[in-house]
Amino acid sequence: MSTFHPHITLHRLFRIKNELQEIYINQVLQHFAVSLIGIFIPIFIYTMGFDLMSVFMFLIFFYIGLGFLSPISGRMASKMGLKHAILYSSPLIVLYFMFMVLFEHFSSSHFLLYMIGLLGGLAFGLYWISLNSEFVKNSHKLQSGRETARLIAYPRLAAIAAPVIGAFLISGWGYDILFFFVMIIMGLSVAPLFATNDYKSYFRFMFRDTRILMKNKYMVAFFSRGLTFMAEGVMWPLFIFLTFNNLMAVGIAAAFSGIGVAIFTIFVGRISDRMDKRKLVKLGGLGYAFVWLSRIFITTELEVFIMSLIGSMLLAMIAVSLFASFSDDEKESNVVSRVVSREIWLNIGRIAGLFLFMLVIGNFQFAFTVTALVSLLFLLF
Repeated sequence: MSTFHPHITLHRLFRIKNELQEIYINQVLQHFAVSLIGIFIPIFIYTMGFDLMSVFMFLIFFYIGLGFLSPISGRMASKMGLKHAILYSSPLIVLYFMFMVLFEHFSSSHFLLYMIGLLGGLAFGLYWISLNSEFVKNSHKLQSGRETARLIAYPRLAAIAAPVIGAFLISGWGYDILFFFVMIIMGLSVAPLFATNDYKSYFRFMFRDTRILMKNKYMVAFFSRGLTFMAEGVMWPLFIFLTFNNLMAVGIAAAFSGIGVAIFTIFVGRISDRMDKRKLVKLGGLGYAFVWLSRIFITTELEVFIMSLIGSMLLAMIAVSLFASFSDDEKESNVVSRVVSREIWLNIGRIAGLFLFMLVIGNFQFAFTVTALVSLLFLLF
């Protein structure tokens, strides 16, 4: 009787040859699922009757779970194996979305809302610590720019229409059906990772391995990346929704962002393997600061779409060059420890961004100006 080998079956099904291809396919499915709902979660909470302060507090708890509990995620990943950690993060992520659905119908407790955010952060933290560690270890130094570009571009390309689909489903059937689709896709996304075998020995991590301090250039860069990520992913969609009162405009703007990232990322990935990655990060930071200053003067939806496209292209230049440089530098180190440190600084930036938005709530022009100034910190990389 022949023996069934799941990784051989998946290899034939997806034609996967190595770990990087597994990661790319997983990211395509996972990013599509998250893009269906991600930008609408703050709006979802806001439309349930919570004020913007409560929305920001929910996100702060989410990023506390994602960043400051990342040593727990790192320890779990090293004990279970990276792929199994991603597998076990999947039901936690599904549970997070399920609680969001139940919360809408059965509760209005601020405390419960924040605890759901903490659970979501921990679940996604386990996923991202494991996935990024796997990528850093398996990327190739001379091609890290192109490989990072594929990691960013392929999922964005596949998910270009996802925000528009999400807005359409919400408008027609409400949030429940959208959360249901997201949970199904998230569950399926882990299958490609098991086309090859898992391994643990390269990624031994103890809590004492956590290093808050990194190289200065990375601390500043990841802090800036975290804050600008928050501005692009939370403040910008909220600004569009509150200014134009149009959920579809939010989805279309996100689609334009996806187009910009998908197209420009491949180009940046190629040139970053031949140019100084630090110069690309600085150039992207300078251009991105100009974009945020320009957004202060936006008055039409067309201008929103154009600035979403340009902003995403410059953000792609920063993200690809920064992560490729990080992968090159940390490949031979204690990978999980370095990825945990990266997550901590990214989420310090995200939480700082949320506190900033809480302080200047309603004053988007001031918040845009501060985001532009933070973007200039990339010039220090």
